[in-house]
Amino acid sequence: MSIISTRVQLGVIRKLDGLPSVWQQRLLEHDHRQSMLSSLIGELLHYRSVYRRLISRPETALEDSSIYFSEDFSARYLALGWSEWSNLMRQNVLRWEAIATYQSETDLFKVLAKENVCTWNYNNW
Repeated sequence: MSIISTRVQLGVIRKLDGLPSVWQQRLLEHDHRQSMLSSLIGELLHYRSVYRRLISRPETALEDSSIYFSEDFSARYLALGWSEWSNLMRQNVLRWEAIATYQSETDLFKVLAKENVCTWNYNNW
């Protein structure tokens, strides 16, 4: 996939060399940072819908979450006794997790609006 993506990018770069001035101006006027942030916000909305699905079926939430989240997510809650909790308790925990994710990502977007998105180190965040 990386090779395919790089080939597409190189093809675009080759075509950018002889662009008419009107197109060059359009590229310079476009706010690429805002486009990237809009994509990330769309991704956050996707995770919101994932959490909603998980909350609607708390009895199978950990199994379902393995599709969207790391195994660490499931292991963390299994270690806390997930199987012994009531469905209401599971729903509340998933809601808290969703709120924490939303707040963290919102804070991240505020910082990214001022930073270079391409050089951002998410692990340090």
